[in-house]
Amino acid sequence: MYLEKYDQNSIQAIIHQVQNGKNAMPAFKTKLNTQEIMEVAAYVFQQAEKGW
Repeated sequence: MYLEKYDQNSIQAIIHQVQNGKNAMPAFKTKLNTQEIMEVAAYVFQQAEKGW
């Protein structure tokens, strides 16, 4: 899994990916404000912790 490489910095990795996109995922830094990006990152992190 992509985030496993980041350990403690998983949230930062998610934020980076949400802002800049990767592969098929588009970048959202111009579409979401800082609060929205943080909320998306928190949601993704929580889901990853559950093992999806």
